Amino acid sequence: ANVALEAAGALVRLGEKTDDVDGLVRAALASLNPGVAAEAITAVGRMGKAGAAHHAAVLEALDSTLPDARYAALGFVETLPPADRAKHLPAVGKLLADDEPLIRGRAAGVVEDLGPAAAGAAKALGDALSKEAEPGVQEQLVNAVAALGPGGKAAVAGLLPAIADRAVATSVRVRMIATAAALDPASPDVAAAVK
Repeated sequence: ANVALEAAGALVRLGEKTDDVDGLVRAALASLNPGVAAEAITAVGRMGKAGAAHHAAVLEALDSTLPDARYAALGFVETLPPADRAKHLPAVGKLLADDEPLIRGRAAGVVEDLGPAAAGAAKALGDALSKEAEPGVQEQLVNAVAALGPGGKAAVAGLLPAIADRAVATSVRVRMIATAAALDPASPDVAAAVK
């Protein structure tokens, strides 16, 4: 299936778009095989403008039951221009609470890359941070909060439990403290969490 998808992508890039190619891509996107669906999503991203007819199906994969497809769909979102990425922020925000740590981390990366334009995800980031146990994902989440700038203030409430948790890596706690203090410098809650 992967070879067929690569061939379909090559044909499309060469201007040989056919109904057969579209049918193959549609079938692969709908596949229940995680590897095939993820590869189809990746192939659509490489098709350039010719893959535009499949963008909606790829973006629907942000809500797929297949973790590989969700992960690949986040990768596709990363390739979109910032204004288009921002349109998908609600779906990306939901993935901050995904069962899979790799997906949570990649979703945090999408938010971080958007920076202040992703301020609408601040509460979701805070909620995710308050529950996150994976050190690498904690770090990605706090980096995403910091990237929001002043628009990240809604995440401070979620930072507080993690700041107070001595099991969190010291380097991550320091970053959390600095981020919370920058976002809400007058907060007595931030000072209390550090004690």
